[in-house]
Amino acid sequence: MTAKQYERMLSWFRRQPLLAKMVVGVTKGLPVLFMVGYIGLCTWLYWFRDGRLWRVLAVPAVTLGVTLTLRRLINRPRPYEVYRFSPLISREKPGQSCPSNHAVSAMIIALTALYLSPTVGLLALLAALLVAVSRVTVGVHWLGDIIVSVVIAVLIGFLGFWIF
Repeated sequence: MTAKQYERMLSWFRRQPLLAKMVVGVTKGLPVLFMVGYIGLCTWLYWFRDGRLWRVLAVPAVTLGVTLTLRRLINRPRPYEVYRFSPLISREKPGQSCPSNHAVSAMIIALTALYLSPTVGLLALLAALLVAVSRVTVGVHWLGDIIVSVVIAVLIGFLGFWIF
């Protein structure tokens, strides 16, 4: 997106305070729900001695490792750094925009849920897409960051859950 597109979008949300609060709520709240859900899934698998626990622990861990490594290697500046605007959520962290930790985490946890339960997984995938879109909408990531994030999670998730 260009500076004008970001400014237009952010100023529109600022004129719609209820919608702005909803988007900020999604970008801040849904990742917390994903983490709580993931911990709940792991606890449930452990409690019932389900053999899938190791895969459910390993695949997201590998995904997180790849994501953190790429963020440091790429060290892409964030949109608000490049265009000098104020995002809808306060962010002071420079760089490391690509890939998005929030988008990758939500997507790999959604794929974990899909691996365990198709119905829950499909709902989680929709919520993960909301997280991903919200990161661009609040002005802290580029669309390309989100695309890279989804690709990383889908590739590692597909390989880890359904191939190996």
